[in-house]
Amino acid sequence: MTIKKNQLVLLSLTVFVVVLFFGFNSISSQDEWMCQGGKWIANGNPSEDTKPIFDCKKTVNKGIVYDVYCEQDTDCSCGGHTTKRSCFVGNKRYIDPAIKCDKLCASNSKTQCVRNQCKQVK
Repeated sequence: MTIKKNQLVLLSLTVFVVVLFFGFNSISSQDEWMCQGGKWIANGNPSEDTKPIFDCKKTVNKGIVYDVYCEQDTDCSCGGHTTKRSCFVGNKRYIDPAIKCDKLCASNSKTQCVRNQCKQVK
């Protein structure tokens, strides 16, 4: 039995689409707590065993992403994001101390909670 050129192309395209779908699916899934419907829902396997202590409803209603949400200055920190693996200023629960961010987290700047959002100020 011989496989025609059109069948080979169709089979290759199908395999490519399936691999692409599963590749994007694995990249997009994050292991973190997500605010859905006003409640904290574990997405994947968050590194923190316990859900965030602040009210999820506040972050949704105010349109603030929860990893930068704060209620006081002590909620904020500067460093590497636990799941995104990039440097940022945000809630200390989402800071990985193993990620060095010396350039962003310069000693002459300070993190503060401004209108429930962590910001860096000089």
